[in-house]
Amino acid sequence: PRVLTTPSPRGTVVAATLAEFPAGAAMDVEHFVLGGRRFLAFASFADSPSPLYSSPVDASPPVFTLTQLLPTAFATALHFFDGSGTPFLAVAQRDAGVLMLRWNGETFLGELSDLTLPKDLAAGQLIPSPHPRALLHVRLPTAGDRQDSTIDFLLVGAAVADARVLLGEASLVEALDGPSSLALSPDGRTLYVSCAHSRAVVGFQRDASSGLLSYDSARSVTTEQTLSRVADDLLPSILPPARFGAPLRYASGLALSPDGRNLYV
Repeated sequence: PRVLTTPSPRGTVVAATLAEFPAGAAMDVEHFVLGGRRFLAFASFADSPSPLYSSPVDASPPVFTLTQLLPTAFATALHFFDGSGTPFLAVAQRDAGVLMLRWNGETFLGELSDLTLPKDLAAGQLIPSPHPRALLHVRLPTAGDRQDSTIDFLLVGAAVADARVLLGEASLVEALDGPSSLALSPDGRTLYVSCAHSRAVVGFQRDASSGLLSYDSARSVTTEQTLSRVADDLLPSILPPARFGAPLRYASGLALSPDGRNLYV
């Protein structure tokens, strides 16, 4: 592939080779800026990884070097988007569906495996999709009172199948700091999480068939210190109990009554 650009004094553009670097059987290219660097990702339509190049964003002209080999096979399209503050690079693959690669600040992560480091457990995923060829991400606000939520759609065009619209949901859960214990309601429809650092109990609605979780503020309990914590090394005698997030300070265990009506922390 070549990077071509040269403006002329007359206002027209004359194509000229600026840079040239290996990217075999490239079917698509995506340009984006992330963390002070300019990236070029190529979809390699071969049984080999797709190359990702980067250059300092302020370099003029840009000087691209190989940054990562993306774990793809017969890639047909690429699409970069920001998923509620987390960057993703979606890659369509002819035979293997759509690979969602998640940026961890240093590299794009693929699916979880037995080699995944603990710090990278929130990695990407592989979404089954027959013969994908085109990708587009769209984000819309949710309807109703949930002003802190958005609905994410990934549109997938296919070569020999109907187009698909994939749905994802992102919710802002500020109280989920230092999760320490879980409790599932007897009917399997509500999950409670105790959070030692944010001094809170966070509730989620759970789809009993799919396991999908949705944040539920009505089932959550917070304190004045949930978002503005008091240092735990202060002596209790210095400040009143409420300033320490009582009674949920160091919440570390949960138990539900058999009928699911009472939650013990």
